Amino acid sequence: MTHILSCKHSLELSAKQTVAELTRGERIWLRVHLLACVACRRIRKQVAIIERTLVLAQDRGLWPPKAGSISLSDTSRQRMKLALEQAGKSG
Repeated sequence: MTHILSCKHSLELSAKQTVAELTRGERIWLRVHLLACVACRRIRKQVAIIERTLVLAQDRGLWPPKAGSISLSDTSRQRMKLALEQAGKSG
């Protein structure tokens, strides 16, 4: 359970780092955790890829999308509705 809490803290610090400077202690804690945790390193890499992609899309005028330019198919909507209903019953 401690590992999961450490990972959660790592993600919180990573998110904080995008908008504010971390304290020295936070930076050290995050570096040590990332040295030890493959999963958190992988997540940070994936988030960086997503952020770079969004910046490129914004530079090219593709993000944010124009209203009505993105829509789900009826099949996708039904599948999501069913999944949400099932999740509500089990939760």
